[in-house]
Amino acid sequence: MGAFTVIGYDSRMQHFWNSVADGFVRKPWIAALLVLLISSGAGFGLSRVAFDDSPHNIFKTEDAEFQFLSEVLSQYGADDNDCLLMVTAEKAVDIFSEGGLTRLSELERQAASVEGVQEVVSLVSPQILQLLGLDSGRLAEADLLAAQAKAQTNPLIRGQLLSEDARATLLIVRLDSWRKNIGQFEAPVAELRDVAKRLSDETNLTVEMTGIPPLRVEIFAAVESENRKYTIIGSTLAFAMAFILFRRLRLVMIAATGPVLGALWTIGFMGLLGQKINVLNVVLPTLVIVVGFTSAIHLLVDARRSLADGASVRDAVRLAIAHLGGACTLAMFTTMVGFASLVTSSAEILRQFGLACAGGVICSFTSVVLTAPLLMLWLMKSEVDAQRKHDRARLGVVMEHFTAWIIRHRKVVVIAGCLATLLPTALLPQLYPDTELTETIPEERESFQTLKRCDQVFGGVLTVMVVVDWSNELALLSPEVQSTLKEVEATILETEELHYPLSVRSILRTLDSGHPDSLAAKLAFSMVPAETYGRMYRMAAPNRTIVTARLPDLGAAAYLKIFAQMEQRLEKIADVEPGVTVRMTGTPILAARNINQMVVDLATSLTLAAIVIFGVITVAFRSLKLGLLSLVPNSFPLVLTAAMLVVFSQPLQLASVIVFTICLGLAVDDTIHYLNRFRRELSQSNDVPAALRRASHSVGAALVTSTLVLLAGFGSVIFSEIPTSRLFASLACTAMGAALLGDLVFLPALLAVVVKNDEQPVTCDTD
Repeated sequence: MGAFTVIGYDSRMQHFWNSVADGFVRKPWIAALLVLLISSGAGFGLSRVAFDDSPHNIFKTEDAEFQFLSEVLSQYGADDNDCLLMVTAEKAVDIFSEGGLTRLSELERQAASVEGVQEVVSLVSPQILQLLGLDSGRLAEADLLAAQAKAQTNPLIRGQLLSEDARATLLIVRLDSWRKNIGQFEAPVAELRDVAKRLSDETNLTVEMTGIPPLRVEIFAAVESENRKYTIIGSTLAFAMAFILFRRLRLVMIAATGPVLGALWTIGFMGLLGQKINVLNVVLPTLVIVVGFTSAIHLLVDARRSLADGASVRDAVRLAIAHLGGACTLAMFTTMVGFASLVTSSAEILRQFGLACAGGVICSFTSVVLTAPLLMLWLMKSEVDAQRKHDRARLGVVMEHFTAWIIRHRKVVVIAGCLATLLPTALLPQLYPDTELTETIPEERESFQTLKRCDQVFGGVLTVMVVVDWSNELALLSPEVQSTLKEVEATILETEELHYPLSVRSILRTLDSGHPDSLAAKLAFSMVPAETYGRMYRMAAPNRTIVTARLPDLGAAAYLKIFAQMEQRLEKIADVEPGVTVRMTGTPILAARNINQMVVDLATSLTLAAIVIFGVITVAFRSLKLGLLSLVPNSFPLVLTAAMLVVFSQPLQLASVIVFTICLGLAVDDTIHYLNRFRRELSQSNDVPAALRRASHSVGAALVTSTLVLLAGFGSVIFSEIPTSRLFASLACTAMGAALLGDLVFLPALLAVVVKNDEQPVTCDTD
């Protein structure tokens, strides 16, 4: 075997990869056996993969707030299991007429007959009719106008079941409280939707359905459908782009097999470990493929370059492993550590995501370094002569000329790069985390429009709870407790975004009976639907009652401000009455707080990852100068993408932060490969401009190729119906383009300015 010189981050690591390269070409069957064994284990795991469709697991934490919410929901039932059938008429008289109420009765009957429905509460429920002085069997003789007037002042009905103008009414369809997963909601939601459509078609009333269960079912179905659709379209376009660039199917197979197999291994091992696919880690296959694909392209381009220089296939594969094994290891390590930093998050789903991503990076690395060289040994035998001419021209030569232009204008390019990285940071303080219930629903969908109408007419579909607890010396009807409930209701009414408070005081007011010891009070409690009363007070929790209020879909950022203000006011109320405590909770509150915290944790992990990357590159290349230089090309795409969010008035969402994660992994990988190739070229000539041109010839071609293929795949998702998917795709394409600009324009210019010809890199020779 001849002598060759390679650049090492550490002589021991380089000697290790030299040994691996020699062993690989001598005994490739060992690598093939490893791929087979790992694939067999992962394949078994793939059969055990399941989807986590429990919404509460998204924002589940181990803190006191989540435990308190879980306790309250276990006592009073889920606060997000209500389907809302909104019935709208042209005129109020169309509802408060014999025909209108009869149709509502039929709608309630059909809805109650759906399997999975626990109770239906509406204007025509027996207890509500009794409150209005109506008898369902004698509507023709009733004074319906008087009943309408009474309904519009009754706190149990006004805003709860009937709109202010009496032209819209709600049927609250409460599903079984044990139903928690989206899959358990699908059947009853579909049947209720059929019931609503049938009555809407047969009458002059418009019946639409909204509420948390139908929204979640539709979001889940839309995301699943769009993911499947655009996975096929994106993969097809990426394959087509790769085929156009390589012009040989075998080369596409070499570049793509490892990353795809790495993604399958990742999901398979998640199945073996019992980890479910959820709304966050569903992007994991994409992330793994992106990270693995760039490494596979670098290996392939390096081998083809050696072939073009006259090496045999075996030597080309050996050299590719020896040249890039250390770089791939370093890229894998930095990306893995960045993801692993998420284990410090308070959200369980985010900790699992970080570990899964770290494991996915390892799977991707292992798959690529085993599969790509194997396929090159088997499939590139006929490529030697054809590639000599091909590699001497086209993209590599273009990259050399382009880099020569950058070197001539290096100072201007460096200034431009630094300004392009620093100036957008002025916008970053305006960036804030936010999430909305409807952010994944196309605005033209009926469910979106119905939700907005319900928000406007009934004050929202979301429910918040104020939990009032008291000591054993007091009781529900004690003056101290009733006074606290009155103050809580008043505080809710003073809060612009909260609407229609409901409590046991509301029940007492229906009969004008505010005296806590009166017989009328006990009668009032018996005259409301059992489930309605059960949402306020349960004998199983005798020292606790609930005040509820409606909340529209305003987004987590708005909620956090509202809740902060409410908590301050509630603390003052609790201080007035000794023995009484007041606390606000609810699924919207915890979801807003914890999902926002997840976004913040992801952003924090990016900062930590950037620090780790700087440190690792500095140590690995034994150069503080190179570590500092790497900050510009790695920071530029992140800063630019974040600034774009501000310019287009978009908040930080889970989808956008995950784009930053993918972008950072891609940028770091490319930076490390470019620095590795540059130092190798510099060791051979000690000529910085020449080394940069040759590095761009090979690594630049690999970067452009991989970026074009990824842009083709991600670009298709820009046409998705789902807003968050479109945002994800547009940001991903922007970030990838910016990462390419940073590594092929700013990084060579920085190296040309800072690195001097007399700086010798670390080298090692092997025979």
